[in-house]
Amino acid sequence: AASGVVAGESVGQEQSQRDFYQINNLYDTISGQDNIHHGFYPHLARDGRELVVLDNVQASMALTQRMIALGGIDRTSKVLDLGCGKGLSCSTIAKLTGASCVGVDLTPKHIERANALAATTAGIERGQLTFVEGSFTELPSEALALGPFSHVFSQVAFCHVHAELPAILAQVKQALAPGGVAVINDMLGASGPPASEDDVADAAAVYRRLHFEVLHGHQAWRRIVEEAGFTLEHYENWDAHMLKSYEDRRDKAEALGAEMADGTPLATNFEQTVRAVRARQIGMNFAILTVD
Repeated sequence: AASGVVAGESVGQEQSQRDFYQINNLYDTISGQDNIHHGFYPHLARDGRELVVLDNVQASMALTQRMIALGGIDRTSKVLDLGCGKGLSCSTIAKLTGASCVGVDLTPKHIERANALAATTAGIERGQLTFVEGSFTELPSEALALGPFSHVFSQVAFCHVHAELPAILAQVKQALAPGGVAVINDMLGASGPPASEDDVADAAAVYRRLHFEVLHGHQAWRRIVEEAGFTLEHYENWDAHMLKSYEDRRDKAEALGAEMADGTPLATNFEQTVRAVRARQIGMNFAILTVD
């Protein structure tokens, strides 16, 4: 397989996670135009505060904004977005902060759309955004040549190749300028043993839909990061936000009658994901890393 491509169990025409994103056209309807990410829900993070409950599209924007703010990204920043998808986060970073951003993604369709979005979005200067097709397990020389970067940014992308997480972190370290910061949101695996066979089956369904082979839980993820020579400056458990994201997605998928590539109702799989998160077999985090 090509670098970064995980050829797991096939789902219809999908043979890998690259096929999943290349073929799948449902995200624009379920998660919002050009968005492939999860959400941050402020009402879940403020104990005792009455806040408006965002929908999953609004929460996705809130997630990106929180990562920008806590990561300290500003107009002087040079950002490398690993697994940039259709370029929405890069565009958001550029519009909100004035920073430049280079996006790397494995999926040709994503790079094509990211370039189109950059060219048509108001407030983005020519040359402020660059998109490169390739893998973050072995960064393209074209992307590295545009560095070094003050920030490496990633949203739920490393999870697709967690078996290679140490190699990914080595690439992050190579891309960062001295004093640089990694601002990472990732999808995670089990935080404890399954309590039942149903828990095992639900987690397996999530792995199959997303073509996962391995997912590290919170503790293992943190240990691997530290062993790779990074300091965890900030860490948040976002399992509750993952749960709410999939509850929202489930309801939308059910209303749309959406299906996976093999004809399985997407709402069924999203409900399995909801149960897997509740059973602590699937999770999500947010971390700010610096190099030791």
